[in-house]
Amino acid sequence: MREPKPSVDPILNPSGLLRVFDKITGVFVDLFDPRLLLPAVTALFAYAVYFTHRKFPGRWMEYIALGLILVAIVALTARTPGFVYRVRWHKGMAALWFALHLCMLVAGFFNENWLPEATALLLAYPFLFAIISARDDTSTLYAVTRGVVLATMPFLLWSFATVRFSFSLTVGYAGVFYNQNGFAMCAGLMSVCALLLCYADWQQGRRKLAAVYGLLSLMGACAVLISASRSVAIAYLGVLLVLAGCVLLRRARRPWLVIAGMLCVCIAASGVLGYITWQRVYRYAEEDYFWSQYINETTDLGLDPHAPHPNERVFTLDDVSSMRVSLWRAALTNLTWNGHQQSFVVEWMHANNYELLPRNAHNAFVQVAYNYGWPAGLLFALYVAFSAYRAWLYYWRRRHVQVMAIAPLLITTLFILQGLFESIYSPFSPVCCAYLVTQGVLWRKSLDPTDEEASA
Repeated sequence: MREPKPSVDPILNPSGLLRVFDKITGVFVDLFDPRLLLPAVTALFAYAVYFTHRKFPGRWMEYIALGLILVAIVALTARTPGFVYRVRWHKGMAALWFALHLCMLVAGFFNENWLPEATALLLAYPFLFAIISARDDTSTLYAVTRGVVLATMPFLLWSFATVRFSFSLTVGYAGVFYNQNGFAMCAGLMSVCALLLCYADWQQGRRKLAAVYGLLSLMGACAVLISASRSVAIAYLGVLLVLAGCVLLRRARRPWLVIAGMLCVCIAASGVLGYITWQRVYRYAEEDYFWSQYINETTDLGLDPHAPHPNERVFTLDDVSSMRVSLWRAALTNLTWNGHQQSFVVEWMHANNYELLPRNAHNAFVQVAYNYGWPAGLLFALYVAFSAYRAWLYYWRRRHVQVMAIAPLLITTLFILQGLFESIYSPFSPVCCAYLVTQGVLWRKSLDPTDEEASA
């Protein structure tokens, strides 16, 4: 009597998804070569950087649709023709992902603006995760980091060549981007990826190539500095601390010296960021005061009681955070189970008479909860926390056999710290796109190195 075959759950065993993918693409799979993955990933990131530069022009659905085409091309080029995949997903990662994006899809039925994003994240990326989970990690991570560098570099060179450079801690340099935060986000991501490549090539003895990537990383770091973007600077410093801690603690004979050195760096960095913050806050207070004086001299409205002289003004967390704290508070106190129709925190706008100053939550976690409902916000926080834990496990278990094993941890760190101050959870924003593509290596049931990797 023939034994029944075990049932295959495509959510927990992505091999079924890969077979469906092969049936859909058919002969087109054989027309692509895995070596084309780098150009395909570069095109995907260039598309994301371009729309960050333009601040997402055009219709949102068209933007998502074109991005999905590029994701499909990346999937095709990542697929190894004729190779039979045997891969299983981690139940926790897959369950949190599908629960999160099903909540987002439900919210999209109530608020149609979010339906394209929710559909793209729920359906498109799992196919990409399945393919990336089944291929060689080293080539994937090299393709992602090199693709980011190749995609972002032309925009930075375009900025320096066409926009006059001016350094100011209070205003910041934006280049050809719509504001300094967009410029800094792309520059910071490029610098982190170039630093990863510098570290990997140095470890493998390619010193000249490592020097080139080191210079590119320094260029990106300088771009972050001249942008005067505090949110990106905090995220960038966090990545540097994680990288230094992982590398030094693995080799140091006296770990307490490493920890003490990292604390000194944190204190020095906090002092610099505090000085930049004070300069910006004081300048804005001066502008409010001078504007109040002008209104008093030209109209009968009198002095604005909310705009005293900076020396007499009591500064709040809102002043220090560029109104982010009150935005977070307003968004969190007005959460619903199915989200809101718009991304702007209208309750904050009405309460502060800022109808002409639309502002989103400037926090990826708060924004997801506000747009899609508090259940989605909770699941999103759980997924990101669990992916960070898995990224650490991935690095720790492969640190001696895979030089690029630290890449998912650093990109996850950048995404989390950036997401604390900016609303970046979008399928094709640069930092989030890098975060999503690297999730494929973390979705495997086992993060241990293979026998081939251990013996290499």
